[in-house]
Amino acid sequence: MAWRDTRRTRAKLALFGFSVIFGVAALVAVNSLRANLEKEVDRQSRALLGADLEFRSSDPFDEESEAFIDSLEALDEASDILLSTMAYFTKSDQTRLVSLRALEGGFPWYGELETRPPSLNLDPKQGRVAIVEESLKIQYDLEIGDTIRIGKTEFRVIGEVLRLPGESSFRNSFSPRILIPYAFLGETDLMGFGSRTTFRRRLVFESGVDTELETTLKANERQLRQNGIRYDTAEEEKEDIGNMLNEMTSYLSLVGFVALLLGGVGIAGAVQVYLKEKSASMAILRCLGCSGLRAMMVFCVQIIAVGFAGCLVGTVLGVATQAILPQIVKAFLPFDLPFEIVWPSLLEAFLFAWALTLLFALLPLLPTRNLSPMRAIRSSSGLDENRRDWLVWLAATAIGGLTLWFSILQTDDLMEAAGVFGGILIAIITLAGIGIGLRKSLKSVTPRSLPFVWKQGISNLYRPNNRTVSLIVMIGMGAFLIYTLYLCETSILKRGEINDQDDKPNTVFFDVQSDQVDT
Repeated sequence: MAWRDTRRTRAKLALFGFSVIFGVAALVAVNSLRANLEKEVDRQSRALLGADLEFRSSDPFDEESEAFIDSLEALDEASDILLSTMAYFTKSDQTRLVSLRALEGGFPWYGELETRPPSLNLDPKQGRVAIVEESLKIQYDLEIGDTIRIGKTEFRVIGEVLRLPGESSFRNSFSPRILIPYAFLGETDLMGFGSRTTFRRRLVFESGVDTELETTLKANERQLRQNGIRYDTAEEEKEDIGNMLNEMTSYLSLVGFVALLLGGVGIAGAVQVYLKEKSASMAILRCLGCSGLRAMMVFCVQIIAVGFAGCLVGTVLGVATQAILPQIVKAFLPFDLPFEIVWPSLLEAFLFAWALTLLFALLPLLPTRNLSPMRAIRSSSGLDENRRDWLVWLAATAIGGLTLWFSILQTDDLMEAAGVFGGILIAIITLAGIGIGLRKSLKSVTPRSLPFVWKQGISNLYRPNNRTVSLIVMIGMGAFLIYTLYLCETSILKRGEINDQDDKPNTVFFDVQSDQVDT
């Protein structure tokens, strides 16, 4: 019966499904991306640093610190020096700011130094060789065997560096990398006064950074800091990258969550209009002996099916989007992110979206079980709007509980989740209060001297079957959620905002040639 009843209204029902498709798609894609990121960060925790432990300083390590590092009895170690300098490309007669890395030792022990051709290394026995960033090869038309001058020394290009453990390609887009053997750095004469240099020593241990080693590091941390030395472990690097990625995915999750809530609010309004058209059919069913609950279930089955179809299409679209996202964000990640369907996250997002859709649809649907059979012959015999329906309140409570539960899953923090839920609840109560207040005030203060069109329009805002409160709540919640999203975006962007003051520069130009200065 539910299927036969949809013959003339399938296009309208399809619109209900479209209300949630994009919200579900965003939620599925972001939740799956987050699960993939968390799994990959755990899987490649050591590869993020390339070693178990890293010490770094802007000055050469002093004897005391060297002695402490040596006392840790690492299985193997490697040193490197990082500095920003200019490189001269003899083939094109141009210069470029680059990030120079002088490497020695077996680094990386975890992960892989990805190069083209594969498996390149910086063994000093090869002589003065260099592995350059892929972007430099393209920009300056470099080929294997070409020479570049760094400081006072020329190096021969033997290939391209594609990825270093723990570094994203975007991080080096302003200052591309050039790798050279540590043994030939002194010949460049770049280590003088004023050079911006970072000295690093990386260590690997047989059993990683165990509790005993961590205790030793904590005990000597203050002394190391006094000597200008910082250290990172693979676990700390994992936490730092995890926190950064969590901020990104939390914002994207908020986008999906807001889209889904807006879709739910839209469904509630659309179902209300749809049921208004179907009220005569429901009344006829009541006249034929059908109970109120049974008549309501005819349309409930329709909405359940449409909600399921909409969520299913949204899930498929979300999986397709998830397949594209790794290609978009790979430049910002220090590791490759494979496409993998995470079924628990996918199922969680699908069930949440479907349940939320049904609960929003039940708000206008549940009161129809009390529809009078007289509605078939008398349009005024509708629903008693002043009647309190405990099932409607139960559905509204379920929406609140589901929202709170999902907020806890997304934030992993009860207080933050309570803040999100409380903000939404306060907004709904405030908007409903405004709607009720507007309806009552218009009823009591509308001047009789107004033109007929104005009086008729204002009267419709408080007459029976008005939708004043529901429309204000729906439109207001839409504005509230979208503006909340805008504020979150602004807050995130402000963290990286450059302070714009008259006496401070806020723009940096790279790769400016001498003949371009005046232009």
